[in-house]
Amino acid sequence: MSEGLFFVFWLAAAAGILTLHLGPPARLRRRIEAAAAEFGWEQVSTSWIFGGAEGVWQGHRVDLVRLRQRGMTQRVRLTIAVKPPGMLRIRFRGVFDFLDFGGPPVVEVPRVEGLQVRSDPPELAASLLDPELIALIGHTLVAAYDEIDLQPNRLRIDCSLEPGYFIDQDGIDETLRRAWQLGTAIVEVTDRPAPAQTATAPSQSRSPTRP
Repeated sequence: MSEGLFFVFWLAAAAGILTLHLGPPARLRRRIEAAAAEFGWEQVSTSWIFGGAEGVWQGHRVDLVRLRQRGMTQRVRLTIAVKPPGMLRIRFRGVFDFLDFGGPPVVEVPRVEGLQVRSDPPELAASLLDPELIALIGHTLVAAYDEIDLQPNRLRIDCSLEPGYFIDQDGIDETLRRAWQLGTAIVEVTDRPAPAQTATAPSQSRSPTRP
């Protein structure tokens, strides 16, 4: 093989490798950027390196990035800055249970199957997880490493994309919309003002009057 043909072959191989490694991440990055515009974010900035976007939505800082970790399905992570009245973590049973040592206590929530719910205070789960939100969680958390993590300063939702290296565009858009719908539903609940407590004046007992 002449040097010219070898050089052409080397360039073609390098272009093929770059296409395999940069094509799917670039496609996902473009879909994330389009989703930020669809969701009504303001002050949007994007990252070519990390394949994500960040901005502001109704006064909340928001961030949507691609996650790629060895041994795990490709995922997207939605982060919304919030100030909830406690902590809540929902993930599939048996996944990273050892990391929850000393964390919020496990609570039982009706109609939540296959998921472990940890809540501090425990009543936070009961007030947050209504039937509609439970249905959204069931449609959004679909793979082993998907989770909802609500902390005192932020909400984080990890959602898996379709298995496989080449991901369908419609599948990406559907996953992003499901994550956003779930995230905004949780934020709407955590943003509600606490019910006002009416103070009752202490009753004063009168001593009986003497005739």
